[in-house]
Amino acid sequence: MYIFEIAAYHRHYMPYCWFLICVLVYHAVYPFHLVLDPAGDFKNPGRQLATCYERSVTSQLCEAVKKRIADEYPHITVTITRTAGEACTQKQRAQIANQLMADLFIHISCFEQAALKPTLTFYFYDDPMQQMPYVQTPYALVPVHKAHLVSETKTGAMVGTLCLQLHKQSLYVVQGPYGIPDARLRGLWVPACTLEFGISRTVLWTSLLDPLEHAIVALLKQVIAP
Repeated sequence: MYIFEIAAYHRHYMPYCWFLICVLVYHAVYPFHLVLDPAGDFKNPGRQLATCYERSVTSQLCEAVKKRIADEYPHITVTITRTAGEACTQKQRAQIANQLMADLFIHISCFEQAALKPTLTFYFYDDPMQQMPYVQTPYALVPVHKAHLVSETKTGAMVGTLCLQLHKQSLYVVQGPYGIPDARLRGLWVPACTLEFGISRTVLWTSLLDPLEHAIVALLKQVIAP
Protein backbone atom coordinates (compact mmCIF):
# COMPACT_ATOMS: atom_id res chain seq x y z
CA MET A 1 0.00 0.00 0.00
CA TYR A 2 1.29 3.43 -0.92
CA ILE A 3 0.63 7.02 0.01
CA PHE A 4 -0.31 8.73 -3.22
CA GLU A 5 1.87 11.71 -4.20
CA ILE A 6 -0.47 13.21 -6.74
CA ALA A 7 2.10 15.47 -8.43
CA ALA A 8 3.62 12.41 -10.04
CA TYR A 9 0.55 12.03 -12.27
CA HIS A 10 -0.05 14.62 -14.95
CA ARG A 11 -3.83 14.38 -15.04
CA HIS A 12 -3.98 15.46 -11.39
CA TYR A 13 -1.17 17.99 -11.54
CA MET A 14 -3.17 21.23 -11.83
CA PRO A 15 -5.72 20.43 -9.05
CA TYR A 16 -2.81 19.49 -6.82
CA CYS A 17 -1.05 22.78 -7.56
CA TRP A 18 -4.13 24.78 -6.58
CA PHE A 19 -4.47 22.75 -3.40
CA LEU A 20 -0.79 23.34 -2.60
CA ILE A 21 -1.12 27.08 -3.21
CA CYS A 22 -4.11 27.25 -0.85
CA VAL A 23 -2.21 25.36 1.84
CA LEU A 24 0.85 27.60 1.49
CA VAL A 25 -1.28 30.74 1.77
CA TYR A 26 -2.99 29.23 4.82
CA HIS A 27 0.37 28.55 6.47
CA ALA A 28 1.50 32.10 5.77
CA VAL A 29 -1.45 33.38 7.84
CA TYR A 30 -1.31 30.61 10.47
CA PRO A 31 2.40 29.78 11.00
CA PHE A 32 1.67 26.61 13.00
CA HIS A 33 -1.04 24.03 12.46
CA LEU A 34 -1.67 21.51 15.23
CA VAL A 35 -3.89 18.48 14.66
CA LEU A 36 -5.37 16.78 17.74
CA ASP A 37 -6.70 13.25 17.32
CA PRO A 38 -8.94 12.02 20.18
CA ALA A 39 -9.02 8.24 20.60
CA GLY A 40 -12.29 6.44 19.89
CA ASP A 41 -15.25 7.61 17.85
CA PHE A 42 -19.01 7.20 17.45
CA LYS A 43 -18.67 3.49 16.60
CA ASN A 44 -15.69 2.66 18.81
CA PRO A 45 -16.06 3.90 22.41
CA GLY A 46 -12.53 2.92 23.38
CA ARG A 47 -11.53 1.79 26.86
CA GLN A 48 -14.00 1.56 29.71
CA LEU A 49 -13.33 4.20 32.38
CA ALA A 50 -14.94 4.64 35.79
CA THR A 51 -17.96 6.69 34.69
CA CYS A 52 -17.66 6.88 30.88
CA TYR A 53 -15.72 5.66 27.87
CA GLU A 54 -12.37 6.82 26.56
CA ARG A 55 -13.86 8.60 23.52
CA SER A 56 -15.73 11.04 25.76
CA VAL A 57 -12.67 12.10 27.76
CA THR A 58 -10.34 12.45 24.78
CA SER A 59 -12.89 14.48 22.83
CA GLN A 60 -13.49 16.87 25.75
CA LEU A 61 -9.76 17.27 26.36
CA CYS A 62 -9.03 18.09 22.70
CA GLU A 63 -11.88 20.60 22.55
CA ALA A 64 -10.66 22.31 25.74
CA VAL A 65 -7.07 22.54 24.49
CA LYS A 66 -8.25 23.89 21.15
CA LYS A 67 -10.35 26.61 22.82
CA ARG A 68 -7.54 27.73 25.10
CA ILE A 69 -5.00 27.98 22.29
CA ALA A 70 -7.49 29.72 19.97
CA ASP A 71 -8.32 32.30 22.65
CA GLU A 72 -4.72 33.12 23.54
CA TYR A 73 -2.87 32.51 20.26
CA PRO A 74 -5.09 33.42 17.29
CA HIS A 75 -2.19 33.03 14.83
CA ILE A 76 -2.10 29.29 15.63
CA THR A 77 -4.78 26.97 14.31
CA VAL A 78 -5.90 23.69 15.87
CA THR A 79 -7.84 21.03 13.99
CA ILE A 80 -9.57 18.09 15.71
CA THR A 81 -9.91 15.01 13.50
CA ARG A 82 -13.47 14.15 14.54
CA THR A 83 -16.56 15.53 16.22
CA ALA A 84 -18.31 13.85 19.15
CA GLY A 85 -20.87 12.06 16.96
CA GLU A 86 -18.60 11.19 14.07
CA ALA A 87 -16.90 7.92 13.10
CA CYS A 88 -13.41 8.25 11.67
CA THR A 89 -10.95 5.54 10.62
CA GLN A 90 -7.24 5.73 11.30
CA LYS A 91 -6.60 6.11 7.57
CA GLN A 92 -8.95 9.11 7.40
CA ARG A 93 -7.26 10.70 10.42
CA ALA A 94 -3.85 10.36 8.76
CA GLN A 95 -5.18 11.79 5.50
CA ILE A 96 -6.55 14.85 7.31
CA ALA A 97 -3.15 15.68 8.82
CA ASN A 98 -1.20 14.88 5.63
CA GLN A 99 -3.46 16.93 3.36
CA LEU A 100 -3.31 19.91 5.74
CA MET A 101 0.49 19.53 5.91
CA ALA A 102 0.15 19.81 9.68
CA ASP A 103 3.15 20.87 11.73
CA LEU A 104 2.31 18.35 14.46
CA PHE A 105 -0.23 15.54 14.94
CA ILE A 106 -0.98 14.32 18.47
CA HIS A 107 -3.12 11.25 19.05
CA ILE A 108 -4.53 11.42 22.59
CA SER A 109 -5.56 8.29 24.48
CA CYS A 110 -6.36 7.53 28.13
CA PHE A 111 -7.04 4.65 30.51
CA GLU A 112 -8.12 3.97 34.10
CA GLN A 113 -5.24 3.73 36.58
CA ALA A 114 -5.18 3.31 40.37
CA ALA A 115 -1.74 4.86 40.99
CA LEU A 116 -1.48 8.04 43.08
CA LYS A 117 0.67 9.49 40.29
CA PRO A 118 -0.64 8.02 37.03
CA THR A 119 1.62 7.62 34.04
CA LEU A 120 1.79 9.82 30.98
CA THR A 121 3.63 8.25 28.06
CA PHE A 122 4.70 9.50 24.63
CA TYR A 123 5.12 7.23 21.61
CA PHE A 124 6.30 7.91 18.09
CA TYR A 125 6.19 5.60 15.09
CA ASP A 126 9.22 3.40 14.58
CA ASP A 127 9.53 0.06 12.85
CA PRO A 128 12.45 -2.04 14.18
CA MET A 129 12.14 -4.29 11.11
CA GLN A 130 12.85 -1.33 8.80
CA GLN A 131 16.18 -2.04 7.14
CA MET A 132 16.49 0.26 4.11
CA PRO A 133 16.56 4.06 4.65
CA TYR A 134 13.94 6.13 2.86
CA VAL A 135 15.25 8.52 0.22
CA GLN A 136 12.71 11.22 -0.63
CA THR A 137 12.36 12.28 -4.26
CA PRO A 138 9.80 14.59 -5.91
CA TYR A 139 8.03 11.75 -7.74
CA ALA A 140 8.31 9.01 -5.14
CA LEU A 141 5.51 6.71 -4.09
CA VAL A 142 5.79 6.60 -0.31
CA PRO A 143 4.96 3.23 1.28
CA VAL A 144 2.60 3.64 4.23
CA HIS A 145 4.98 1.87 6.60
CA LYS A 146 7.76 4.32 5.63
CA ALA A 147 5.71 7.53 5.79
CA HIS A 148 7.08 8.43 9.23
CA LEU A 149 10.60 8.65 7.82
CA VAL A 150 9.70 11.79 5.88
CA SER A 151 9.57 13.82 9.12
CA GLU A 152 11.59 11.59 11.44
CA THR A 153 13.99 14.31 12.62
CA LYS A 154 11.27 16.89 13.28
CA THR A 155 9.19 14.31 15.15
CA GLY A 156 12.05 13.46 17.48
CA ALA A 157 12.76 17.10 18.31
CA MET A 158 9.11 18.05 18.90
CA VAL A 159 8.20 15.03 21.00
CA GLY A 160 11.36 15.49 23.05
CA THR A 161 10.35 19.09 23.80
CA LEU A 162 6.83 18.06 24.85
CA CYS A 163 8.22 15.40 27.17
CA LEU A 164 10.69 17.85 28.72
CA GLN A 165 7.97 20.42 29.37
CA LEU A 166 5.60 17.88 30.92
CA HIS A 167 8.38 16.53 33.16
CA LYS A 168 8.21 19.86 34.99
CA GLN A 169 4.77 19.14 36.43
CA SER A 170 4.28 16.78 39.40
CA LEU A 171 0.88 15.14 38.86
CA TYR A 172 2.08 12.51 36.36
CA VAL A 173 5.00 10.14 35.95
CA VAL A 174 6.15 11.11 32.45
CA GLN A 175 7.62 8.27 30.37
CA GLY A 176 9.19 8.05 26.94
CA PRO A 177 9.24 8.93 24.20
CA TYR A 178 9.27 5.35 22.93
CA GLY A 179 9.53 4.28 19.32
CA ILE A 180 7.07 1.50 18.44
CA PRO A 181 5.13 0.46 15.29
CA ASP A 182 2.15 2.40 16.62
CA ALA A 183 -0.88 1.65 14.42
CA ARG A 184 -2.46 4.93 15.56
CA LEU A 185 0.30 6.82 13.72
CA ARG A 186 0.56 4.64 10.64
CA GLY A 187 0.64 6.51 7.32
CA LEU A 188 1.48 9.95 8.74
CA TRP A 189 4.30 11.77 6.98
CA VAL A 190 3.96 14.87 9.19
CA PRO A 191 5.53 14.97 12.69
CA ALA A 192 3.31 12.78 14.86
CA CYS A 193 3.13 11.22 18.31
CA THR A 194 0.75 9.46 20.69
CA LEU A 195 0.10 10.82 24.18
CA GLU A 196 -1.40 8.20 26.50
CA PHE A 197 -2.26 9.10 30.09
CA GLY A 198 -3.82 7.50 33.13
CA ILE A 199 -6.88 8.71 35.03
CA SER A 200 -7.36 7.99 38.74
CA ARG A 201 -9.82 9.08 41.43
CA THR A 202 -7.32 11.67 42.67
CA VAL A 203 -5.95 12.80 39.27
CA LEU A 204 -8.80 13.46 36.85
CA TRP A 205 -8.41 14.15 33.13
CA THR A 206 -8.92 17.86 33.73
CA SER A 207 -5.62 17.86 35.63
CA LEU A 208 -3.80 17.36 32.34
CA LEU A 209 -5.33 20.41 30.68
CA ASP A 210 -3.00 23.08 32.09
CA PRO A 211 0.27 21.08 31.76
CA LEU A 212 -0.56 20.00 28.21
CA GLU A 213 -1.51 23.51 27.12
CA HIS A 214 1.71 24.94 28.57
CA ALA A 215 3.82 22.22 26.94
CA ILE A 216 2.23 22.79 23.52
CA VAL A 217 2.62 26.57 23.77
CA ALA A 218 6.28 26.20 24.80
CA LEU A 219 6.84 24.00 21.75
CA LEU A 220 5.05 26.43 19.45
CA LYS A 221 7.16 29.33 20.70
CA GLN A 222 10.30 27.40 19.84
CA VAL A 223 9.10 26.44 16.39
CA ILE A 224 7.74 29.80 15.24
CA ALA A 225 10.28 31.99 17.02
CA PRO A 226 11.96 34.44 14.60
